[in-house]
Amino acid sequence: SIMNGQASVMISGRDVAGDLIDCAAMTDGPAEYKQVKLEDAVSKIAQPYGLKVRNEIDTGEVFERYSIDLSETALSAIEKGTRARHALVLSDGVGGLVITRTGKTRAPARLTLPGNILASSAVFSIESRHSETIVRGTSERAGKSRGAANLDASAEPLDAGSRSAGNGSATDAERKGAAVTGRTKDDEVKRYRPVVHLARSKATAKDAQDEADWRMRTARGQSEEATITVRGFEVDGTLWTVNQMAAVSDSFLDIERDMLISKTTYREDQAGAV
Repeated sequence: SIMNGQASVMISGRDVAGDLIDCAAMTDGPAEYKQVKLEDAVSKIAQPYGLKVRNEIDTGEVFERYSIDLSETALSAIEKGTRARHALVLSDGVGGLVITRTGKTRAPARLTLPGNILASSAVFSIESRHSETIVRGTSERAGKSRGAANLDASAEPLDAGSRSAGNGSATDAERKGAAVTGRTKDDEVKRYRPVVHLARSKATAKDAQDEADWRMRTARGQSEEATITVRGFEVDGTLWTVNQMAAVSDSFLDIERDMLISKTTYREDQAGAV
């Protein structure tokens, strides 16, 4: 653009992993994977996009069935698996994905006011927090296993009048085995504010409980968000970057605890680099 005799050019872009946000997880491929670990499922979903996957954590048990909805995006298909395994998928910035945990590394310095904080602001909201978080799902395991039937080749088929009606116990046993529920409470939310989510893949009772815990803790973390400005892009050669745990001591915001860096913006202008 040209304005007041000055010319400027703006170039913007994003990591190739952004295609996972925009595009489909499945077009003609398989609608589900069986007996896969999380890293295997993520690799299969990301492979058509040319993205390699690096795993840094123990992702736990295999998924007996990892289903992909016909119309969901690749990120949605990946996210529902990471949610059940308390994992985080990040772009590595150079054309790959990393499966990790939140806050595995520390920030290069403490954030303090008074101190190295140039400016700070915060939003505190309980809009996304709930007194109880419930996750319901279905499993493929029956509630009660039964032995093999005893067959008699010489027996005659029973007529309709000889068959006795069921008492419902078999149906009840199947229901108990197929339906799974996880629930967790946020003791800091005093009002009655429950929420129910559906597990989007076949879930065991542990999967449902883990997802309920993850959802509650994530909502609690996102309810307190601070924006902090510091001088420079790095400290002693180490960049400020996402997924670092930073010790924050801000007398203005009244924050005195570790916080997770969820976003970084690097800006340089006449005032310098911040």
